[in-house]
Amino acid sequence: MNQLIVAMFAVSSVFAMMLWRHHRYLQTTARQTNNNGEVSGDQLLGTDSMVSNRPGAHSLVLINLTLITIAGLVYSQLGHFSNWNKGFENEHIDYLIVAQINKDRRLASEQPTNPQVLKDLAHSYVQGGLYREAVETFDQLLAITGSNAEILGLKATSMYYRDGRSLGPETMAVIEEALDLYPAELNTRLLLGTDAFIHSNFDEAIAHWQVLLTNDNQNFNRNAINNAITRAKIAKEG
Repeated sequence: MNQLIVAMFAVSSVFAMMLWRHHRYLQTTARQTNNNGEVSGDQLLGTDSMVSNRPGAHSLVLINLTLITIAGLVYSQLGHFSNWNKGFENEHIDYLIVAQINKDRRLASEQPTNPQVLKDLAHSYVQGGLYREAVETFDQLLAITGSNAEILGLKATSMYYRDGRSLGPETMAVIEEALDLYPAELNTRLLLGTDAFIHSNFDEAIAHWQVLLTNDNQNFNRNAINNAITRAKIAKEG
């Protein structure tokens, strides 16, 4: 945010300097015209008095401060950190993602029992790398919806990244619950297949992704899964 303030100040300062230089140019031109004893077309139209009444340096400073204030207010509405909880896992979040998180948090505070609102908030947390907050939000969602394979799969995935790409006992318990409800659940099989591939367990990765291809209840890119299977087979042979 400090970098943004510096940038806003620099841009507004350049803008103010341009106005000041233009003002000085008009004053110089007016003096030269008066010294030559000539009456310009602007004087005939009464605009010479307008030149003499243009804002001075103090007015330009006010313009500069006004520009910074307006920019700051716009930023505060789009995505600011003043209302943000401290101690994030990811402290360097794109301000657009922060803006979306703030928006979704406000909606969640207004509609705490709306499943879609909570799901959107959890997704925003994931986008920002705030997996701990995402897990907590998925828990709130599950308290409303009850056991749901898709939400459990999303929760398990957030737990996995929260724990540094580790499938601990707590995460495995959530995974088993999700697969008991729907063996081909998208997020769960993607997670298991990806983790297996990362650890060079290519047969296991292929098995998870092949099960995923039997999923007819959730939309996903089947070509991408087939390509992943092909890559795993090539890696296995290599």
